[in-house]
Amino acid sequence: MVRIENISIIGLGIIGGSLAKAITKRGLSKKVTGIDIDEKIVKKALEEKVIDRGSINLETVKGSDLIFICTYVMNIPKILQEISPYLKQNSIVTDVGSTKEMVMARARDFLPKGAYFVGGHPMAGSEQSGFLFSRQDMFDKMPYIITPYNDTPKVVIEALKDIIEGIGAKVVIMSPEQHDYVVGLVSHIPQIMASAIVNFTKEVEGCDRVIGKGYLDFTRIVSSNPRMWKDILLSNKGNILELLARLRNRLETLEELIETGDEQGIKEFFCKARSYREGLQ
Repeated sequence: MVRIENISIIGLGIIGGSLAKAITKRGLSKKVTGIDIDEKIVKKALEEKVIDRGSINLETVKGSDLIFICTYVMNIPKILQEISPYLKQNSIVTDVGSTKEMVMARARDFLPKGAYFVGGHPMAGSEQSGFLFSRQDMFDKMPYIITPYNDTPKVVIEALKDIIEGIGAKVVIMSPEQHDYVVGLVSHIPQIMASAIVNFTKEVEGCDRVIGKGYLDFTRIVSSNPRMWKDILLSNKGNILELLARLRNRLETLEELIETGDEQGIKEFFCKARSYREGLQ
């Protein structure tokens, strides 16, 4: 049995801050430590009593049973390397990055024997960023994907699942490869499309005078952190390029339907989409 009584969270942004709030408010750990490069954020978290201890030093993870790495995807391997000397036997390390193959491929290079890494990705968040926008209910009823190695002990997976379910999320287990493909389609491609539409809109004179709620709803995610999305696209490059090619084929098919005046084909295009979307509610 793996006991989780001491949790550390590296990065107190919107996801790390929400984890701290959810774990503390729901009493899921005897001790919660928050680590961030911004001393003001650490102080704010301490003042709000969502962490018991705060620091700007990674060595503060020493003695932790479970560590969440809540930083930009490209920074995760470096942080794993830096915290490695401070990991105790049977400690669990997880992340919240939006891509998994790159992280999982490198994690084992740094973890000492007897410590375990389980990839993680909560399908929750906001177009906003930073601790000030974190919420304790951020994960309620939301999918939370974990990507354990094939040889990860069941007790380790169960211990992490208990914490994730404790914050209100629904655990989904996938391979890193499946995660990066399907999340590429349901998260990364929509971000690209919304951003492309906004950039196109900016180039066409008069659009800003007629924009309505539908456009604003569709493009809300464009306000997300650009550096985060740079890391996501570059760390999931192969899947993104394949998905863009497949999407391009579908757009070309629709273009042909419009060009030929195929009323039934156009109607079916929208009906199929509406039917699937309504089934997700």
